[in-house]
This record gives sequence, structure tokens and C-alpha cells, in this order.
Amino acid sequence: MKKAIGLFLFVLLIVVGCDNTEEDNYPTNMQGLNVSPDFDFNTTMQVSVKLTSQNANGEVIPNAPFSLYKENPAYLEDKRIIRASTNNEGDFEDIIVLPNYYRKLYIQSGIGEIQELYLNIIGTEEAEINAFFTYDPTDIKGLSKFKISDKFESVTASDNGFDITLHTIFSSTFNATFVFSVTNNHPFGLDTVKFGLPANSEASYPTDGETYTSPTELYTYNIENPTDNPFRAIAFETIGEGYKNGDSDFFIYTVNLAYLSSWDNVQVFAKAGTQTGQVTLNFDYNFNWWFSCQISYPSETEYATLAFEDYWPLEGDYDMNDLVIDYNFTVKYKDDTLIKEIILAKFHLRAIGASYHLGFGFQLPENLEVNGDITSTNGLAYVEADNRTIILFDDARDVIPDNPGQFINTDPTLPYTPTFVIGLAIPVEDNWWEIVQMGPWNCPPYNPFIFVGQRSHEIHLANYPPTLQADFELFGTDNDASDPESDVYYRTTENLPWAFNIGESTVYPIEKTAIIQAFNYFAAWANSDGNNYQDWYKDEPGYRNNDLIYQEP
Repeated sequence: MKKAIGLFLFVLLIVVGCDNTEEDNYPTNMQGLNVSPDFDFNTTMQVSVKLTSQNANGEVIPNAPFSLYKENPAYLEDKRIIRASTNNEGDFEDIIVLPNYYRKLYIQSGIGEIQELYLNIIGTEEAEINAFFTYDPTDIKGLSKFKISDKFESVTASDNGFDITLHTIFSSTFNATFVFSVTNNHPFGLDTVKFGLPANSEASYPTDGETYTSPTELYTYNIENPTDNPFRAIAFETIGEGYKNGDSDFFIYTVNLAYLSSWDNVQVFAKAGTQTGQVTLNFDYNFNWWFSCQISYPSETEYATLAFEDYWPLEGDYDMNDLVIDYNFTVKYKDDTLIKEIILAKFHLRAIGASYHLGFGFQLPENLEVNGDITSTNGLAYVEADNRTIILFDDARDVIPDNPGQFINTDPTLPYTPTFVIGLAIPVEDNWWEIVQMGPWNCPPYNPFIFVGQRSHEIHLANYPPTLQADFELFGTDNDASDPESDVYYRTTENLPWAFNIGESTVYPIEKTAIIQAFNYFAAWANSDGNNYQDWYKDEPGYRNNDLIYQEP
């Protein structure tokens, strides 16, 4: 028996040792990686989103407002990607960018239930969502969550035993929907409630003569739409005995946005028995109906990270901190189309681990051109002659004050230098009919790059094309293996890059420490051509070597 146990333990040790061999043998330097020419070190994927809105009976319903989130908005309401509406046919279609480890998103239509949407993964850099979602403008569930996510401050007023609250307003392509509650503190049942309408308008929902059932399904009302007594309003007249003695009910109605451009208050009249009350509720809501859609990258409140090595065409030390800059983009569309009208961007310059003077810019895709003056909070941004390339700054040292002879926020032995966020507004013309070269640069952050010392010395992400300002004579020199005829750019002979786009804001190595040493699963990710450890940069147990990562205060 003892011999059997000893043999079993011996075999077990061999098996365990074999299981760890592959992971233990991952290279500890970048040159030891074995990656294919097709792997471009991208941590994001483009997701084709196709949505159709329907009602509770499965019938297609047009112009349904919705928000798409990266995380469940019941817990993390600030991770919204899309705020939009479906079109007249009940459809919405566009492309978003997600970290490539994501497998599902969350959608909420109006103030309705939150639904899960699962991604169909096509590859490490491509996925799709093709789904239906339910829209019911009378569904009161999730009201408080929607109010928070849309940053609407509820308004309450009282008069003669009636407490009246405007909970939220949400707008779609053509309409704005108002959600009220009315509390009746009288011992007499509620007879009538009237909610004000803009001049010359009537509510598009509910319609005149319709029977309205409240979201609580406890009370029903006849609709008079409109009435001019005592002011222009939609009236809800109780069928049967109304509620009383401190009870409440919800009232929802919809008005065409064309009447609301300067509307900032609503009058409400309530009657129970012989008792009446009347209040005016002032609200602050921006009816930006010409922006029917906006898409944010990586979300409305998050940033993603760009990290550059500045030695190109020489290989460098791969600490990837020569310039570290976070970005956030929001693209807004005009009218009820998917034609882009303005791009709002924020850039957080976090670190300069370079002795060179580095500029930074990005190039819009071929179908987009700047259409007017751009504005930047630092006053340094400008547009180049191609009307597609925006230079955020010519020298990073103009943004973060220079400490002579010192790196900025890469050497832990040096003092931390405060950093800055630069805001940018870019009006654009979207030539959506133009045939464009397909690539990840068609979505934010588009085609970002640094330039070293002089404008022509550009460094881009792996396989991202240079601008026309670049010095093409540098391709194929030193360690660079670019082949412009094959659309191969900024790769070494070992297929390594000089820049990374990381789909979420992350940390970076300290000075002279290669990224492969600071992140324990970087090698596993790269050697699998991006299939394993797709979240290698996150703060998960065992993922980071914190002694080799710069710690921001």
C-alpha cells in the first residue's frame, strides 16, 4: 500500500509539473514572443449593433428611445455607450467598440425593464449583436434608475392637499414623454387631473377620447386632449371612484418635440370633490431633438489608454510610457439619421517618459472632414490641410510643465507632476456615401499617433496607416519591417508594435521596465494571438507586478 501511495504521489508531481510548464516558460522579454503577422496587439473589438424595437405583443414599434450600457445600470448606471432611438421602421444599426473580453451588454428602453444582450463573437476583434428589445412608454418600472441615469432632477410642488411631482422627462427622435405622480390627501376621490401643454399643441399620447390605464393598473381615466380650461392641457378624468386619503397614481403623456424648444415649466390642476389645487413646476431639461443619437467610447464617463514607445524605427525598451494618454470620445448624430455632426473628445495626458519632444494627433477616417472651427480647452489644437488630421499639441511639454532633465510620472523616485484633461469639440461633415478603407481606425480613437522631434516622424498603432505628412523613407530601416504595399506598418521583424490601444484606462510600467514584465499575463495574451487573458491589463489577482508599475497618487 505504501508503495502504491508513493507511486501515486510521484505521478501526481509529474502531472502538476507538466501542467505548469507552458505558463512557466512564457518569455520575459518582448523579443521572445512568438506572434503572427496578423496579430496587431489590439485589446478592443468592433461590434456591429443591429436592434429592433417592439411592443409587449412582439409588434415592431418605431422611434423607441433606448440606452445601451456596458454594465447593468441598476448597479453602474454611468457606463452608458449609446443614447438613441430607433428609426421610423423601428430599427437602429451602428458600430461600437468594446474591450474584447466582453460577452454581453444591457439595454433599457425608456423607463422600462433592463434586458441583457449577448454578443456573437466572430473573432478576437469582431462581434455582433442582432436583437429585439421591448419598449412600453407606460411602463413605470425602473423609473428611479432612469431618472438617475438621465441626470433629471425631479420637481415637486403642493397646493391645497395635492402633492404633484414631475419625476422625469425622456426624449426620443420626435417626442418627449413626461412622467408625473399626483398624491390626493383629501377624503374625497380624485376627479380630474390636468397637465399643461405648450401653446397650439396637443399630446400625441394618450389621444382624445381614449381610456387611459395608469401604470399601477389600479385606476382608469377618460382622456380629453386638449382642453383649454383652466389652461391648455391634457385632462385625465377618473372612471369610477378615484383614489384618496394620501394615495398616489402615475400619469404619463407625450408631446411632439417641435413644440418644446423653449418650454421650461408645466402647470398642473387637480380636483377631488369640491377641493382644487393648481401648481406650476419649473424644470431644467435640454430638448436637443436634433441630436437623435450619441455614441461614447469607451462609455460616457470612462477613459481608455494609448501608450507609445518613441524609438521607432529602432526597437526601444518597451516600457510603453514615453507618452501615456487616456481618451474619451462622444460622437453625436444629427436629426433622425446616422450622419455624424460633432465629435466631442477628452484627452488626459498622464505621463511623459521621453527625453524627446513628442507631439500627438489623430486622423479621422476618409468619410469624415472637419466642418468649421474646432475648439480645445488648451488652445493648442489645430487641423491640418487634409481637413481630417487634428493635432492636439506639437509638444507634450507644452501641456505638462517641463522639469528639466526629468521624466514626468514614470520614475517613482521623482515627484509626481499634476496632469491635465484637454477637451476638444470637432464639427464634422459625414460623407457617409463615400467608399472608405475598412479598418479599426473608422471608430474612435480613429488613427492616433505621436511624432518625435519633427512632424514627419510619425509613430502609429500596429498596421495603422501613416498620414501624408509622414516620412515614408523611414519604413524598412533599422528594426522596422513595414511594407506599405502590403498595408503593413509599424511592425518589427518579430511583428512587435510601437504603440498600444487599451480599451479601458489602465496603469503602465515604471521607467526601463518592459510591459511584458509588469503585466504577468501579457505574454500569454500575445503568444495566443489575443485569445487568452484578453483582460491582461486589469487589476485582477495575480495579473500585475505592482513593484514594476508606476503608482499614481
